[in-house]
Amino acid sequence: MGRKILNEALSKIVNAEKRGFATTNLRPVSNVMASFLKIMKDRGYFSFLLFS
Repeated sequence: MGRKILNEALSKIVNAEKRGFATTNLRPVSNVMASFLKIMKDRGYFSFLLFS
């Protein structure tokens, strides 16, 4: 189940980037997804991350 959530999140990010969008909304944001995205930000895959 966790892989599907991360796969969907990464697909949304890649599709938004291909279309030229600066932002994308990811839902639902689980603790696992939030941790994974924070690690990706720390490693430089993207520059801005906001959880609301």
